[in-house]
Amino acid sequence: MGLTEEQRARMNELRELHKKAAWERSVVKEKARIAECVENFAEKYTFSDENATEMLNGILNEMPFMNAGRLDLECFSEHMEVSADELSSQMVWICFLMGSPETFEIYVSGELGNVLGDYDGWYSISPYLLLMYGDLGGFLYIDDDGNMTEVVL
Repeated sequence: MGLTEEQRARMNELRELHKKAAWERSVVKEKARIAECVENFAEKYTFSDENATEMLNGILNEMPFMNAGRLDLECFSEHMEVSADELSSQMVWICFLMGSPETFEIYVSGELGNVLGDYDGWYSISPYLLLMYGDLGGFLYIDDDGNMTEVVL
């Protein structure tokens, strides 16, 4: 005797709930790993909430990537090499452009000066970073050689 349509629907619902709970557990583990990679994380940084995560996912999904981690900067009308000293107190969202699938769902905010001071820790998580300005008016793109390019949106 097979399952009724109602039983199948309930089983599929439970399967989806299990997948979602497993995903959430793996994101929590990845957040803990990220916090361990950066010295004094809790004093300088915060993880994004659900609204900020959705907003940043939407922005990143529209970005022109040449391949994993490599942003196609030629698609932006205004971009230039920049010295981050002048922007050190600017609040940014750290967007990881390489890493585990969970890493792409995690965003961290902090002051640009702190992010650059902790660059080795961030690099160990992802060699390509996009540091979105808090006002969403532009970002810094850091490639795997540590070269920084500012893009104005």
